[in-house]
Amino acid sequence: MGLDLPDGGHLSHGFFTPAKKVSATSMFFQSMPYKVDPKSGLIDYDKMEQNAMLFRPKVLVAGVSCYARHLDYARFRKIADKVGWQNKKCRLKSIDFSTYKSFKTH
Repeated sequence: MGLDLPDGGHLSHGFFTPAKKVSATSMFFQSMPYKVDPKSGLIDYDKMEQNAMLFRPKVLVAGVSCYARHLDYARFRKIADKVGWQNKKCRLKSIDFSTYKSFKTH
């Protein structure tokens, strides 16, 4: 589950349209996007939580490609814990809100 491409997400988060699965990740994996609120332009965390409770994603992507706002990592973690995604064997004390992190530079 990742931010929808038109809302600032990345193609690799599983972009698809009603007519076609566009990215390879949407072809090989089930994905569900979360979106920004059209009025505020901010991620709608309440709607994301509702959808996550229904979809039960194995991965919740807290990463963006074109979203110029701070992410609420604590809220992402709360949602991930609520839907049951926990890896209790791999907890690093230096990471406050997520079990895994990766970064890219260009």
